[in-house]
Amino acid sequence: WFRSARLAFKLPGPPAIPLLGNIFMIKNTCEFIKCIINMPKLYGSIIRGWIAVIPVVAIFDPKHIQIILGSTKQTDKNFLYAFMHTFLGEGLLTNSGRKWKLHRKFIQPYFHLNTLKLFINTFKESSDLLVEQLHNKKEVKITTLINNCVLNILHRALLGVPVKDYNTKLISPFNKGHLVILQRILRPWYIFDFAYKFSSISKHEIKQQLTLQEFARKILDQRRRCTDKTEWC
Repeated sequence: WFRSARLAFKLPGPPAIPLLGNIFMIKNTCEFIKCIINMPKLYGSIIRGWIAVIPVVAIFDPKHIQIILGSTKQTDKNFLYAFMHTFLGEGLLTNSGRKWKLHRKFIQPYFHLNTLKLFINTFKESSDLLVEQLHNKKEVKITTLINNCVLNILHRALLGVPVKDYNTKLISPFNKGHLVILQRILRPWYIFDFAYKFSSISKHEIKQQLTLQEFARKILDQRRRCTDKTEWC
């Protein structure tokens, strides 16, 4: 921590409040994104910030990002990814280091070109539906439409739910799930697990996780029991 903090003090960045850091800059997602976009103009391509007393360094130069992402030694993700373990599990997205390498080794064959080709029709069907929804629209909230397109692909590729099975997707908890990472950052005392686990946010996250697992198990069991090959399950 001392080494990271000493480095952070040497870097440019927005003014911080003692003990609270820059958390008040993260009032909501839209304002936070606008703030991030403007930061390189004010402070350059390497910027420091503070989440409570934890120093954070943001990199904006693509050349620097390429070096970091291309490193085979530096595979550890920052501590914020640990906040997603309850909701997303400890998988390829949230893990780092030795666990990440092990999961990457197991999942690599499924990203082979021949395997991905099997999902081309799913991608096309979902994309066609997205194009239909955009037809003759002059102004749309693109985030909602893109999220729906991704969820269509997710339900079809992982659970076998057809793209146009609206009834199943209507009750799917994947449509309602949300990460609580932003809420934890806005409350510095929730950064520590011993305090967070007693909060209502933690209880909601655990309930959400169980609902997602129950839904996925129900759909997969339904597919296993299905004997009529003409049905989607």
